[in-house]
Amino acid sequence: MTTYDLWKGLENLFRDNKDSRAMQLDQDLRSIEIGDMSIHYYCHKIKVLSALLANIDQPMPEKNLVIYMINGFGDKFDNLSSIILHQRPILSFLQARSMLMVEETRLQRPRSSTTAHRVHNSSPATLLAGIDAQHLSHQPRPGDRDRRQNDGGDRRQHFERRQQNMRGSDR
Repeated sequence: MTTYDLWKGLENLFRDNKDSRAMQLDQDLRSIEIGDMSIHYYCHKIKVLSALLANIDQPMPEKNLVIYMINGFGDKFDNLSSIILHQRPILSFLQARSMLMVEETRLQRPRSSTTAHRVHNSSPATLLAGIDAQHLSHQPRPGDRDRRQNDGGDRRQHFERRQQNMRGSDR
């Protein structure tokens, strides 16, 4: 075996490892999910995987990084993901990360009591309670029954008198 043969063997071994490593890194990048990670750490992991791919001559276009980043969110940032994907031209990785970090900070802020009160007042239970209160306010009171019967009696007497008057005029 010559030195050239050894060198070619090492080169082939390195190339084989490089290709399998590139496929593994690409798969890791495509399947990364945010889970409980912060946006900062999640984006850092994506950039590290991208740099490792670039180091083995497999650079990843920035547009793909943005898409992989968004695909890994699941429902966590669903509203913002849609906005980022529909920007033309597509946002850079850093622009998208910046938007997401602002949203993450906003979501982590404690809600004010007025916001909680506003949400509470429009909750289905509160609305139903309001309907029940209105419904109860239209329920007859004990004295109302007598009045309705009297009203009905007055109407009945009026109707009977009209009937008699009409019969009397026919005679």
